Amino acid sequence: MAEFKLGRIRFVWKNNWATGTTYYKDDVIAFGGKVYICVEGHSSAADFFTDLNIVPSKWNLVSDGQSWLGEWAHSTSYVNNNIVKYGSKLYICQTNHTSTTISGTVTRAVTVAVNTQSPGNNVFVLDGTQYPSIQFQHGKTYEFTQDAASNVTHPLLFSTTKNGTHGAGTEYITGVKYYIDGAEVVDAAAYIAAFDTATNRKITIEPTASTPETLYYYCYNHSNMSIDSEIDIINYGIEADLGNWQTFAEGLDWKGNWTAGYQYRNNDFVKYGGASYVCKTPHTSQAAGLETDQANWELLNKGFDYRSEWVASKKYLENDVVRYGAGLWISIANHTSSSAFATDSANWEKFERISI
Repeated sequence: MAEFKLGRIRFVWKNNWATGTTYYKDDVIAFGGKVYICVEGHSSAADFFTDLNIVPSKWNLVSDGQSWLGEWAHSTSYVNNNIVKYGSKLYICQTNHTSTTISGTVTRAVTVAVNTQSPGNNVFVLDGTQYPSIQFQHGKTYEFTQDAASNVTHPLLFSTTKNGTHGAGTEYITGVKYYIDGAEVVDAAAYIAAFDTATNRKITIEPTASTPETLYYYCYNHSNMSIDSEIDIINYGIEADLGNWQTFAEGLDWKGNWTAGYQYRNNDFVKYGGASYVCKTPHTSQAAGLETDQANWELLNKGFDYRSEWVASKKYLENDVVRYGAGLWISIANHTSSSAFATDSANWEKFERISI
């Protein structure tokens, strides 16, 4: 009969590998989804591979595996078989590497004006555009300057809730800083107290992996100054490292209506006019419209978008449907309407006749 002695089992589980740790022969650790056993006592180096990739190696592989690390992140060390999420895709690491770093500052000039769509209500204007939806990228700093006189009594703040505190939400303060006349102040209360009498006013935010995917900007004193606009927070940058990764699984990432000036990633899914498109090449969208970037998109579904009464000097997209006179008309080409419907007749076809 075979003899089995527990005293001969010498393996000691040490959990995840750590730098600056004393390991003894037969210690067992986990690293990057794999399990290793120590074959030579040592104090671990700053990099696991310093101890692994020498002759003789201080570690032997016991079992292979994969390690889920969640959302891809900048400036992070990845090893073979790490799995990350990026946009709508999952990637598996093929090469040990440190991911790219993204930095920089984006400045937006804020003013306040009467809403052109609903006169009588003041709204925020960012770089000349009334209450646009905007985008933040992890790793960058975004600053909003409110030096113009029209900003008085309208401090811009951030929230995870549409319309901020006016919509039963709270102010979002993580990574946010406040500046009055060039000097940082301690918090939003100090910023708001000095806001109206200041010459220079600035609020900044640095989004990170812990920042919610959607934020909103709002006025501390007045409701509905950003209407339905939102801030889309994205993680961008794996494109520079794609040689180190292999697609593991993929899907589609719904981004709502196409927006100018956005950084779109592979498999982002948007609505533009009556159609939906999937991004097939990462790019920053241009102001002129998705058709300007058509080579970067693949049509997923073509539909109709009812735009109500025909209006002069308005941009219409293919398959937009309008009412003019007693009939419905469908746009057959992207165009900006002229001063008279008859002048645009080549861009429209009869869609349906309305009974009166």
